[in-house]
Amino acid sequence: TKALLSFNGKGNEKVIAALDADKASQIAALGIASTRSMEAAADKVFALLASEDAEISTAAYKALVGVVEPKDFNRLSALIEKDGGKHTAEIQAALKNALVSLPADKQFATVMPSVSKSANASLYYPVLAQVGSAEAIAEIMKGYNGNYKKEAFAALLAVNNVDMIEILYNIAVNDKDNAQAALARYTNMVNKSANTNVRKYQLYRKALEIATDAKVQANLLKLLGGTNTYQAFLLASQYLDNKAVAEEAAGAIRN
Repeated sequence: TKALLSFNGKGNEKVIAALDADKASQIAALGIASTRSMEAAADKVFALLASEDAEISTAAYKALVGVVEPKDFNRLSALIEKDGGKHTAEIQAALKNALVSLPADKQFATVMPSVSKSANASLYYPVLAQVGSAEAIAEIMKGYNGNYKKEAFAALLAVNNVDMIEILYNIAVNDKDNAQAALARYTNMVNKSANTNVRKYQLYRKALEIATDAKVQANLLKLLGGTNTYQAFLLASQYLDNKAVAEEAAGAIRN
């Protein structure tokens, strides 16, 4: 396996042929085919999902993510709809990878028919999170405000779109159970944004006003120190008497 994973020649046909061999060879070949993104192995991997041997079937589900491409999306959709939750994570990973090479608008156009006709739209939230467009976020928010709050929130945390900064702040204000997780992600997104230091200070300050988790507060104070603003200096000084974050506050002031 180690040799085949580092092999610099044309070994795909031999690896795919091993998917018809004995059990040990099949399991090894599944891992290799997936790691080396052998899309030509997709049909055999799909066939092995139904193997009566649990180890082979499990290995096949794990291998799906590496062998699929856009044309496989519909059969992955059909698979997750009838799976009953047994292999949701593996199939969702495959759904995402099947579309990742496409532009966001093409990904959205491909996944939405499945979302629209599904009895459980949340199955496709990881794909919508990967799309990350305003339309995709709106679709996830339907679930957050509807019957799939837990699944939708998890997906929202994975979206890479600056529009999420305001959305996450509003969640933190209105959703007590998810507030601190929302603020943690909010903080990370503000830090990576193209906002000016003054604007970042303003956004960190808003978060500190409602943050109750010491880890979230500590991270916010560390990042405040990086804004190099006098306002951040004054704000950090208010936390010097808070034992849980005094060190981070002092560091922010020093910076």
